[in-house]
Amino acid sequence: MLAAVRATTPQIAGLPALPEMGRSRTARKAEPDAVAARLADILLQVAVESLARKCAGAARERPAERS
Repeated sequence: MLAAVRATTPQIAGLPALPEMGRSRTARKAEPDAVAARLADILLQVAVESLARKCAGAARERPAERS
C-alpha cells in the first residue's frame, strides 16, 4: 500500500456494518421477475434505436466516404 493509504473498518470510518450475504449456486440461473425483464427489454430497445440513429446520422454526414 502507499504510505498515505491505509485500510480501515466500517467501525473506524463511522459506517454501519453491512449484513452478511449468503452465496447461492442458483443465483446465476434465476430468472428476473416480470418487471425487471420488461425493463431490460425497454433499455435494450432504447439502446438499439439510439445506436441506429447515431449510425444513420454519421452516414448522412459522410456520404462521400461510402464505396
